[in-house]
Amino acid sequence: MIHTAKEYNLTFSPLITTKQTRRNLPIWFHPGRNPTREAPNHGTTVRCLQTVHHIFTVGQLQDLVANFPHDKVPKPDQEEEEDLCYCQRCEQMRANECPDPTKCYETAKHVLKSLKPKWNPDLQTIDPDEFKQATERAIGNLRKDKFDHIFPNGLSDYTKMENGYRLFTKKQTKWPDLQIKILPPHEMNLSQDEYFLEAATSGISNMEAKGGYGILTPNNQEISGKIPKDTPVNHLNALVLGTIWIVHQANLNTNIIIHTNSTALIETLTSRLHELENENWKNFKNREPIRVLLANLRTRRGLTILREHNENTNALKRTKAQEAAKASLNLALPERTQIADLDHNKVLGMKLQSATQASLYRAALEHDRANRPPQEKRATKQILNDIRNAAKSKLGSNPTDETIWTAIKSKNLNTKKLLAFLWKLANDALTPNSILARNPALAERAQCPKCEALEDDDHLFTSCHASGQKHVWPIVKQLLRKKKVNWNPPKKIGDILSCCLPNKKDKSPPNESEGKDRLRTILVAEAAWTIWVQRCKWRIEEEGNPNKIPTKAESENRFLYALNQKLTIDIMASDEIKYKKKAIPGDLSLNTWKDIVNNQELEKSIKYHKNNGVLVSMGPSRVSHPG
Repeated sequence: MIHTAKEYNLTFSPLITTKQTRRNLPIWFHPGRNPTREAPNHGTTVRCLQTVHHIFTVGQLQDLVANFPHDKVPKPDQEEEEDLCYCQRCEQMRANECPDPTKCYETAKHVLKSLKPKWNPDLQTIDPDEFKQATERAIGNLRKDKFDHIFPNGLSDYTKMENGYRLFTKKQTKWPDLQIKILPPHEMNLSQDEYFLEAATSGISNMEAKGGYGILTPNNQEISGKIPKDTPVNHLNALVLGTIWIVHQANLNTNIIIHTNSTALIETLTSRLHELENENWKNFKNREPIRVLLANLRTRRGLTILREHNENTNALKRTKAQEAAKASLNLALPERTQIADLDHNKVLGMKLQSATQASLYRAALEHDRANRPPQEKRATKQILNDIRNAAKSKLGSNPTDETIWTAIKSKNLNTKKLLAFLWKLANDALTPNSILARNPALAERAQCPKCEALEDDDHLFTSCHASGQKHVWPIVKQLLRKKKVNWNPPKKIGDILSCCLPNKKDKSPPNESEGKDRLRTILVAEAAWTIWVQRCKWRIEEEGNPNKIPTKAESENRFLYALNQKLTIDIMASDEIKYKKKAIPGDLSLNTWKDIVNNQELEKSIKYHKNNGVLVSMGPSRVSHPG
């Protein structure tokens, strides 16, 4: 258990330490103190303090020191003066086998002084109750709008001892010296500075993604800033960096109002703050900006108010902030986020008390990946590059690796077998033939019996004469042509796997474009699966018999059967009453399959959630009525 706690950096690091918390901590080998020669952790005097005086906590040590110094009481009926004190307390200590109570006191005093300011009970600390009451009075005196959301310092939650135990923090051998520096807000502070904050992004999920923020200050100055290289590009990160700029520029004692239309920013800094912070910001890839923002917000004496846009929002000022945000996209890209260092004000790690088994498991996986990142296969890198090249030339996008992996888990493919198949295909894990080919004794098994060439994935899906690929891909092309989608049979694996990515070149209306992308994903994925199934059947069941190679009719019928099964599932799954949130929207199904089947019968089938004989076929759209 101790080994696991060390591995995942379990620490005790509360944002605020009350006097009671400081007194309850163990004093010996306290990570929040600096041992010196005068204040050791071991030795004869320390052993006496432990065994005779029973000193183990900071509070017990503080009580001992409080009893000294006192006036020395001489021994009765003794003429010569001695250094020893003969008061009742000192006599009792010596009776308990303490050889020198004064020396024990001197050591205890030095040990207590060696505690850092954050952990020393003799030093002043924040009273969370007084702070909370002062904040409530300040909010009560505020001219508050119904669209206002006030950033909660929530300091009373951070004074609890159980909140201090946190996992997955930074490795540290010593505890921080300082605690958060904060003063209660001015109760009658009515001055307010208003800022308008907007964000702009471009090319999200692409390699060339960029984003930034625009701010209109109280003196109508337009400020633009760009998301740096070390921060993922998204709307929320742009707003967080913009808010950091505002907090740095604003007067610490003045209330500030930030006008924003971002529900995500408002919830992150208000209603969901403690939940996200206790989970260690699990969905944030770069957590440093949000932690720095909170560290700065908590040191402000003035209140921070987030105001939602409403009918009373100044439209001209909002427009100026939007223009500043758009202008930020043309700025030079900064290397890293320029943020102040306020480590003693940051809340790090996951709160141990509120962690669940599931959240701990996810966090442990993330921690292990960060410290021991898995090595990516050379073949996988090449396939990802092929997918990217295919997307550039055919779809008008340049997706990141993360975007590609997310797309492969497409919601348009609602069967686990297809998702697993595509994942293996992207990882060059379908067949071991590329490995077998390097072994002279097994090289023959890696050859295609029909083509007498290496049976790798490219061969199997693009050029093999025995897998049926030359019969299946033309059907995909013909069906997509009915949908007015320009598509050609694949030449590489990347052409197949790019089917999960959206077509940025398509200028159709959004609903129509979504239907085209979904149909392309379904057709290409189902075609690749059909080819793979036929190959496995021929190589394994038929043992590569040249007389058992799938015919054109077999390949076409197998593929069309799979498509009609998918169509029937789509029609049945459009029943929102039966499947509720899991239902496939009827409009989406209609936009996917129309023009390649009989549209009138398709609409009727979707309306009643029952396939009335609608079939995907090679020829004109037709209906095959039951019976």
